[in-house]
Amino acid sequence: MTARAWIAAALATATLAGCGRQVELTRQPGADPVPVAYGADEPATAENLMTPQPQIRPVRNEDLLRRSEPRPEDPFDVPPGADNGR
Repeated sequence: MTARAWIAAALATATLAGCGRQVELTRQPGADPVPVAYGADEPATAENLMTPQPQIRPVRNEDLLRRSEPRPEDPFDVPPGADNGR
């Protein structure tokens, strides 16, 4: 094998070696703990931070029509006034 082939093989091996490593993340020794957010009782965990809140991902099934039917009258659906709604 040539030097280029050895280098390519070493790079491919090093790249693939780092792909499948999955371990639990831990805090470095001597590092400060995660500060508690203002108004919270305890610090947030990774699971809490990764779960989307309802405000971020709201439920979108309230306005779906199941059948083709006329919508009920909306009393707030009025055209803008003389100043164009300002």
